[in-house]
Amino acid sequence: MVFQVDLSAFLHLIMFSLIYAPLYVAISLGFNTLFSSTRIINIAYGDFTMLGAYIAYWLYSLYSIPPTISIFIAATIGVAISYILYRTMFRKILESKIPTAIEVQSIIATFGLSIAIQGIVAYIWSPAAVSYAYLDEGITIGSLLIPINLFLIMSIGVTATIIMYAFLYKSYLGIALRGVIQAPQLAEDIGLDINKVYLIATIISLVLPFIAGAAISMRVMIYPFMGVEYLVLALVITALGGLGNPLGSFVGALTYAIMDSLISYFLPPGLKLFYLYMLFLLILLIRPVGILGRPQIVR
Repeated sequence: MVFQVDLSAFLHLIMFSLIYAPLYVAISLGFNTLFSSTRIINIAYGDFTMLGAYIAYWLYSLYSIPPTISIFIAATIGVAISYILYRTMFRKILESKIPTAIEVQSIIATFGLSIAIQGIVAYIWSPAAVSYAYLDEGITIGSLLIPINLFLIMSIGVTATIIMYAFLYKSYLGIALRGVIQAPQLAEDIGLDINKVYLIATIISLVLPFIAGAAISMRVMIYPFMGVEYLVLALVITALGGLGNPLGSFVGALTYAIMDSLISYFLPPGLKLFYLYMLFLLILLIRPVGILGRPQIVR
């Protein structure tokens, strides 16, 4: 079988996918940080992305507030919800201190939370999909015509990633959080306030999907059940890059974006997800802990 490569079309596809890569990093980082530090599997993770998208949509539709402003409003709401969620649900789940129990309980609890969020949103705003246009004019780069809002999405993703990197590697709280990820028992033995660290991890895990949702609202159809797609995306990129290593989210997102582009170009679109996840499974069979992952230390 001979592939005929249209270089212009191929570069266009690669460019569009890589523009989304920084946002993929942000989406994965939230899920990776929470699971790696607490062992909580948040099935409602994608629904917070959906809520961020609705916040941006309604602020723009009702009050003409642009997404560049609404991401801060969405982030603030994310902080408030994460605090409530940690105090009412996650803290109780973490009391068992048994990793398998935490994982099972969190799956059950957050699955119920996901259903509740979707039901409430569908009741308030109806199941119908909505969208809006913001900076959808295109700019020409060589032979490529790229919408301005795509560059804005990339900028938001890059900014969120840089801030998270600085927090995780340059701040005391970030270093403490990575310490809990790498050696939880040792971190507790040396006197770290574990509850505070877990709260920080929860805040990160909700703020990032809220920001991501507000950003992608400029380019996607928004509806109450869209969160499933972003939950799967977070799971795949996190597993691909490797649990327990924040840099794994970057590598996983870049790898996913490139794989997505290559498969979309060379293979039939109807089988895209099949080929994509088969390749993903092949990588994990070769490297079960992910590209930059390390074996998890059991508490």
